[in-house]
Amino acid sequence: MKKSVFLFFLLISCNCFAQVDTLKNNYLRIQPSQVLLRELALQYEQTVAKRLTIGLGAGYRFPKRGQPSEIGELISMMAADYRFRNVVNPPYHGLRLSIAPRYYLNPRKTLFISAELFVRYWWFNNVPSDYHKTTNSYGSIKSEHMDVRGGKLLIGYNSPLLSLPNGHKLYYTPFGGFGLRSKEYLYITQYNNISTSRFEKESGKIITPSIHMGIFLAYTLSK
Repeated sequence: MKKSVFLFFLLISCNCFAQVDTLKNNYLRIQPSQVLLRELALQYEQTVAKRLTIGLGAGYRFPKRGQPSEIGELISMMAADYRFRNVVNPPYHGLRLSIAPRYYLNPRKTLFISAELFVRYWWFNNVPSDYHKTTNSYGSIKSEHMDVRGGKLLIGYNSPLLSLPNGHKLYYTPFGGFGLRSKEYLYITQYNNISTSRFEKESGKIITPSIHMGIFLAYTLSK
């Protein structure tokens, strides 16, 4: 963790003389790490004042066929965090909406702080699962729904990555910060075997802090 924070601020210091005017353009941003987790999330950044922009984001997490692996189930039970649980569960869908005002701190308009508010909804319905024990085997039908709301306070830095032949530019934006999220969940499981059937329902609300770090890629929508 300490090394990551050090590299983050070292990157900022190495680019402190870059002449980047990020406020004359509007941007389309994407976070590559989310694509690896089967989630396509885009953010459109619109200039509203001299140093102020507003980012509007939307995303969808694609499910895949198959059941959670035994390792995935173990991680799910050990880590109560909704993110781990949903990532290791292939059936999960996910929808995400966000708004992020961003204020640039320096005259070169590279260093910024951002306060992001977001809502995310995860779900899957009627997914079969099989359980195997030494004495018997039984199946179940599962449905899960999670409503997550939260906020983040981030600091980041825009830096040019490359210029494209059409005159547009591609930027990379490392960022880090912390946040707070509230999760309301509903888990429904119907167990079935030859001799018995059992129905379980669990619901609740959890509030947890969070740490955020990553990199955005940004494409200019105007020259």
